[in-house]
Amino acid sequence: MPHNESSYTEESTGLTFSSDADFIRSGKSGRTKNDEPVFGTASIKPHKYLRYFPEGTRNCYNLTVMQSTHYLIRAVFVYENYDDLRQRPRFDLYIGPNFWITVNFQNIFSSMSSSEEIIHVPKSNSLDICLVKTGTTTPFISSLELRPLRDDTYTTTTGSLKLLQRLYFSNTESIVR
Repeated sequence: MPHNESSYTEESTGLTFSSDADFIRSGKSGRTKNDEPVFGTASIKPHKYLRYFPEGTRNCYNLTVMQSTHYLIRAVFVYENYDDLRQRPRFDLYIGPNFWITVNFQNIFSSMSSSEEIIHVPKSNSLDICLVKTGTTTPFISSLELRPLRDDTYTTTTGSLKLLQRLYFSNTESIVR
């Protein structure tokens, strides 16, 4: 979302989105070029905007969280040629000092949109989500969602739980998770 807009609730998801201006000091704001998205997530307002990081190797969002609370963290990346370079970005995503995943659009079969999810339990009241430049392309992010979960949801004795795959077993619009 543009940094000068106030929070709003997305009708299709019921989620409240706000500007990232209070959570990060680096990067530049951009907007996707394509109003007809390749990937369905681009059709909601927060995924039409993005923040990209042409400077620095490591750029981090600093978020206030509740220590020892389970969070579903979802990062969405909608490239849609925002920079007119028709690049296929590749960069890393970290939770604090810990590697989360490589965001990789360089696969010939990948679309120009992606999302990554992880369930994480912060060990303090502060959480850094970092985008790390690993090559010549520019890291970017369209939205970063934090959803607190019940403490008995997806319990683990060590570490975080990264989404491996989600399958949908329905012919209707209802989704089974």
